[in-house]
Amino acid sequence: MTIEQELNTSLLDLVDKFNQYYNPCQMKGDGCLVDKPNPCCVNTRFNAGGGCHHLKDTVCTNPNVSCKIWFCETALNTMSINAVTVFRALETIAKEMGLMHQPYLGEHYFGADKPLT
Repeated sequence: MTIEQELNTSLLDLVDKFNQYYNPCQMKGDGCLVDKPNPCCVNTRFNAGGGCHHLKDTVCTNPNVSCKIWFCETALNTMSINAVTVFRALETIAKEMGLMHQPYLGEHYFGADKPLT
């Protein structure tokens, strides 16, 4: 394993730990925003009754740092300032390592976080 692969794996593990600690999406099972449909998944390929096929027991199984660090506006607005600070720091590290691409935290992701109709 190369040093880049080791760093990527370590960063993914760290992001998972902070996701579990802060629980910014209010995860329960394989869906977010407890007892509500997931507005982040409306009109996206991840819309499956509020669930995402990359979630297993509240852990994202997709080995993609960009995906794990990006949060919809709904999640960002409910996060504590400490959580936002941590995820922004992780995003900066990922950018420096060339592992992060748009959309970045707080940027609009087409099709995500649409109001429920």
